[in-house]
Amino acid sequence: MGSHPLGIEGYKTIAYEIAEQADGHLPDWCVLPVCYGDALAGVAAGFHDLHSRGKIARVPRLVAAEVHGSLSKALENGFDRIEEQEPSFETIALSIGTTHSTYQAVKALRDTGGHAVCVSNEQLMCMQKMLAAREGLFVELASVAPLVAIQHLRDRQIITPGDRVVAVVTATGLKDLDISANPAATQAPFESVESAWQWATGRHGAKSAAA
Repeated sequence: MGSHPLGIEGYKTIAYEIAEQADGHLPDWCVLPVCYGDALAGVAAGFHDLHSRGKIARVPRLVAAEVHGSLSKALENGFDRIEEQEPSFETIALSIGTTHSTYQAVKALRDTGGHAVCVSNEQLMCMQKMLAAREGLFVELASVAPLVAIQHLRDRQIITPGDRVVAVVTATGLKDLDISANPAATQAPFESVESAWQWATGRHGAKSAAA
């Protein structure tokens, strides 16, 4: 499962850009929000390409910021087959909310000596607000997941104060503004066109009656 192989090839350019912009100071860690692991696999492949060509001295360690822990479980237990996880909560990080990732993702982590970190709704909300207040950056809830993962690994002293770390932030906060503004009021996804139509016509009818 995952995208077309050509899509993963495209993600290799993220590694190329990081290496170019590092200007000789390659990061020790690169942290990404991960669903099925397309970007993670592509970034790993990009760094390995650069290393094999002698363009960089080493490959940064990769970290997957995930929701339900399928990669964490696979790394912990040495699994190649990624098992589907029973979600313990409904995540607000919609774009990375899968209950299982892919082999390509866990391979990227193993090949780089990386880690996987689970993130909670509360952590995402707090980090999104903190980033906006301190840095003036309003990013998607899923996109602050790498920063939560970095904080977690620093607390565990896996990422040390002297390490250079890159967090890949993938989308604007306008993408899920309704959730950021009021998570409790988020409309659950419709299971069919019929249920969506019933909701829409019911709301319209209520407005008409009120008018």
